[in-house]
Amino acid sequence: MNPTEEEFNRIRVFLLETSGLCLSADKQYLVQTRLEPVARRHSLLSLAEVIRRLEERNDGSFRDEVIDAMTTNETSFNRDSHPFDELRSTILPRLMQTLQDRKTRSGIPFPRIRIWSVAASTGQEPYSIAMAILDFLEANPRTGWTADHFWILGTDISERALQAARAGRYSDWEIDRGLSREQKNKFLTQHEGQWLISPRVRNMVDLRRVNVLQNIVDLAGFDLIFCRNLLIYFDELTRFNVCQKLAKSLNPDGLLLLGAAEHLPASSDTTFQQIKFGRTIAFVKLSAENQMRG
Repeated sequence: MNPTEEEFNRIRVFLLETSGLCLSADKQYLVQTRLEPVARRHSLLSLAEVIRRLEERNDGSFRDEVIDAMTTNETSFNRDSHPFDELRSTILPRLMQTLQDRKTRSGIPFPRIRIWSVAASTGQEPYSIAMAILDFLEANPRTGWTADHFWILGTDISERALQAARAGRYSDWEIDRGLSREQKNKFLTQHEGQWLISPRVRNMVDLRRVNVLQNIVDLAGFDLIFCRNLLIYFDELTRFNVCQKLAKSLNPDGLLLLGAAEHLPASSDTTFQQIKFGRTIAFVKLSAENQMRG
């Protein structure tokens, strides 16, 4: 099922238009290895038949299955560690002060700190955020804050990945990639050879299927957005469009965290200001007044 150049390009166009995924010219092997199982499940004998079904039939579930197969779901708990360390030590106190300030003003409709994990994959990132919050609350009981003051949204384009996230079941290998022994003991239980996310962590996270290339105007009022290791799969124009949407989803002074190898498009300089929390680089959404000055 080696793709011809024409077949590869048609798949590339389909993925770019529907998911923003930008396949480089050396990724033909991915098309072959990841779409062969899809073709077998649907009794399709060639990549040409896969493409024909994508282009000629209004079959949303098949299109989603192809996108699902081509999406990379690499993730781990507390990935890169320092963003979650900074979340506990410096970012959460900043967000809490933001909420206190919000409560003193009228007309602000969101009474909780709202956090969005854009590429939640199989759940490790939003659950890591929840664990970091619970760690912080346990270490700072005098604040009077509880988990009810926080809402975490985890989204992904892959329904298969989200099903795994909702199940909250992980192997020893997945747990050992990033979780400390203390977190494992506090936030997970072992059952039939797997580790289960505890209800108090799970209840802090709402998981939804979202394609950030589509209309996301209903996703607004966030104080912190994790969009880590997603933009690297997009071309420059798609990066710009996604960052514009994320900016609209953030409250003024809200924070955007990207992956270590990612950067904002240069045209975002008037929307965000870069700041550092220890080793973690974040981008603060400027107020409308400051954007005009920029």
